[in-house]
Amino acid sequence: MAASALSRHPSGLAVVVRALPPAADATWSQLASDFDRAFDSASSRKRGST
Repeated sequence: MAASALSRHPSGLAVVVRALPPAADATWSQLASDFDRAFDSASSRKRGST
């Protein structure tokens, strides 16, 4: 997931992914959706701060 997301954004990003305990029961599609939403939100905030 992270490799795919990073390929869509400029270089120079550092990414840390932490899974909270409820992630243990999530499906792959739920994890992917949550990751994409969080990554896009964080990267849009980063773009807005430069």
